[in-house]
Amino acid sequence: MYKSCFNITLLLFTFEAIGQVKMEAERQRETKSPDLVKGNNLQVEIGFRKEKLEDQQYLYQQPVATFRYGLFNALELRMELVSQTIRNKISKESQTGLVPVKFGVKAKILPQNNWLPSIGALAQVGVPSLASVDYYTDGLPFEFRMLFGNTITERLKFHYNAGVFWQMKENKHWAYSFSPIFKLSDHFNLFVEEYAFLKRGISAEHYFNGGINYYLNNSFMFDLTAGVGLSDNSSPYFLSAGFSFRLPFTGEKKEPLSIN
Repeated sequence: MYKSCFNITLLLFTFEAIGQVKMEAERQRETKSPDLVKGNNLQVEIGFRKEKLEDQQYLYQQPVATFRYGLFNALELRMELVSQTIRNKISKESQTGLVPVKFGVKAKILPQNNWLPSIGALAQVGVPSLASVDYYTDGLPFEFRMLFGNTITERLKFHYNAGVFWQMKENKHWAYSFSPIFKLSDHFNLFVEEYAFLKRGISAEHYFNGGINYYLNNSFMFDLTAGVGLSDNSSPYFLSAGFSFRLPFTGEKKEPLSIN
């Protein structure tokens, strides 16, 4: 046990040594940042989610994992894995397994210029053959988002997105999201978020959530999020928690071994 604790402590020191700039994770929010993972760095974001879909029907994601690799400083490669269960507590029926694995790219288009936002773009496609039987689909899941960000002060910034999603063209839907992020201290960030999914002929799904991030150091972060649905067609509530870390793949200059 003491050896395990020592190894964990040593690993956390290593994360701090390689992290010269504080990482920014996306998994806890619907809104994605226009910023990229630094070139030749791998960022892993792992989380767990419970969502009430309707009366006595719940969704569990255990876990959802996103792998982000900075190919160079203007492009990021991504892969997303989600193990999911939808369970009805009355009928006892359930669907469980892996949803279509997503592969994608994120690109930085423009940096922020005064009040003009930084701009990025994200495209992801799901592969139905890399899904469990319960979640196999004949369509090809696809999403495209435009990503925007404004840094107002050292302690306040805004991220906002607009995008389109579809599994097949006939069930295409649009989405937007908006999220201010507040830096409370070197270790804590607070965020709130409002987002919606808009489908033709169906009432929109609107959500509001908020959460807190705790940075153990520049390259290791924990997060906790809770949200509620704002419209009749939305899920009543959801809870999420997770952690993220970043590792380099090159011998970049290291900082002293210390935790903030």
